[in-house]
Amino acid sequence: MGGASSKVCSYDKKTFEKQVYVLLDTHNLIQYYASFLLMEKLPITLPEYKNFTIESEMIFNKIRYEENPVYASTNPSVKSYYDVYNMLSNLQKDYEKTDSTQNDKREKLTQLHTLLYLTLTSLISDLNNSCASQ
Repeated sequence: MGGASSKVCSYDKKTFEKQVYVLLDTHNLIQYYASFLLMEKLPITLPEYKNFTIESEMIFNKIRYEENPVYASTNPSVKSYYDVYNMLSNLQKDYEKTDSTQNDKREKLTQLHTLLYLTLTSLISDLNNSCASQ
């Protein structure tokens, strides 16, 4: 029992574990960037610009052209998980613009936090739906 062919919901066990890993990765990013939003004054530069791990990027890369409507109300230019990944990749350049005010930086991090939260809830919903259909 539980060999290589075992299934969890509609996923094989290995794919399910990857999905859970992406959930944890997304949660860690939310926590990291939320910690800055709790500061009264944001740093000029962030100590580190974290992004999804390579494993998560590979999952997102497979579905890079699949639009996800949950993002539309927050940022119309973000249409998929991969767009969120790219936004994280460009965060340092956007955050450290010389003409960025504290409000600009806070707005950038708030928008990022919201998109990461939507990513997490969407991933959880996908996982839940795969189990509900069983």
